[in-house]
Amino acid sequence: MLVVEDDDDWQQLVRLWLKTAGYKDVRFASTARQALRMAQARVPDCVILDLQLTDGDGTEVVKRLRALPGTAEVPILMMTSFAAERASCLRKGADYFIAKSPNGEELLATLEALFRRRDIDSRLKRRGDLAFRPDTREVFVAGASAGILTPKTYELFVALIERAPAPVSRQELFRLVDNREDPSLSRALDILVNRLRKSLPAEVGRRFRAVRGFGYAYLPSETR
Repeated sequence: MLVVEDDDDWQQLVRLWLKTAGYKDVRFASTARQALRMAQARVPDCVILDLQLTDGDGTEVVKRLRALPGTAEVPILMMTSFAAERASCLRKGADYFIAKSPNGEELLATLEALFRRRDIDSRLKRRGDLAFRPDTREVFVAGASAGILTPKTYELFVALIERAPAPVSRQELFRLVDNREDPSLSRALDILVNRLRKSLPAEVGRRFRAVRGFGYAYLPSETR
């Protein structure tokens, strides 16, 4: 996420709201020029943009972002003290508009709606800090792509994620892996779990735990 705000007090207030709401990968820019440079260097998943900046109008930033292939589809939320500018901001390419307020409730609610809409459009499913796309089997961790799983590791991944933090029996998981009922003579399940762990960042791979005498479980970061 990229926040473009030239007022230090407002920038600190937005920083506090976002941190309290659990948003972690947030960058801040104070000028239009800095914002465009940062957005091109690493495309944000969302831009929160002040209308009036010291070196230009926020709508010009919107226009430039919409003209660049890498940022043309990035959701843009305009934030300003001038509520009368709402229609103009939307017509010039912003997706959402909120009036500046010392209460961050509207900003956070709008962000929730923005990301919910994006997830629906991209068929993205979320579980904690993980997200995944059923059509491509791509997994995201904290918003960043962590790789694409094979069909079998993806089935195992989903089975454990959807039941977390409850464990899933070896018998049930084995049916996904080998289409057989009795896993006692095969290490296919253990091999696949190990492959799943290695396919994801180490911190995430460690969340897939063996449950002695039963099966496996996925323990979300907040429950470990």
